[in-house]
Amino acid sequence: MIEYENLGKLNQPFFEEYQKSFAETLNSGWYILGNNVKNFEEEFADYHRSAYCLGVASRT
Repeated sequence: MIEYENLGKLNQPFFEEYQKSFAETLNSGWYILGNNVKNFEEEFADYHRSAYCLGVASRT
């Protein structure tokens, strides 16, 4: 079998940062709204040179 893509191996360098971010979000109790979502929306909008970005729960 030829391995297509090993996301665990690909993301290994970022695991520590992901775990820290996840723990902060989990401990904050803000899973849907809160500062993490607000910061993501602002940074994503800036990256795309857009005035706005709206995070939604559809994951698509």
